[in-house]
Amino acid sequence: MFVSMTVRTQRNYRRIERSRLSLLIALVLAVSPFALAQTSAKTIALTFDDLPVSTIGQDPQPEFTERASNITQKILSVLKKHNALAAGFVNEMKLNTPGARDFYCGLLMDWLVAGHLLGNHGYSHLEFGQVTLQQYEDDFLRGDVITPLLLNYRGTKARYYRYPYNDTGDTARAELL
Repeated sequence: MFVSMTVRTQRNYRRIERSRLSLLIALVLAVSPFALAQTSAKTIALTFDDLPVSTIGQDPQPEFTERASNITQKILSVLKKHNALAAGFVNEMKLNTPGARDFYCGLLMDWLVAGHLLGNHGYSHLEFGQVTLQQYEDDFLRGDVITPLLLNYRGTKARYYRYPYNDTGDTARAELL
């Protein structure tokens, strides 16, 4: 009986010591300079919607494509100047411009070559709360054709989706409003 009690006591003591050691390690890590730097650092995400260029639309005329190129290069230049990375969200409908598809895809490649990310923003920028789920899913899939090919060409994969209008559909919160 005494031996059995001693063995149990030793096991409990080891378990308690392991727990104390784990707690001590967690506390040391929590107050280490690395942990403090991780928790006190503030970051933001720079994002651009409606690429290839949100202010131009789908015009293949030279004056519009030149303006689209200038806008893109200015944005990329400012990001480079400040050593900032960004994510651009693409409406692929804008890529399907007769006579300018390659040009607009080239603008997206400029973003990728500069080291930025691209994500899906739907094909035609549908508002989730205004269409059926099937229509929204179809628009998502239709908007996820060319951009993943460009990402794959650059050795990366599509990882992000931005809801147009930041509309995620009906929610409990919306019902309260």
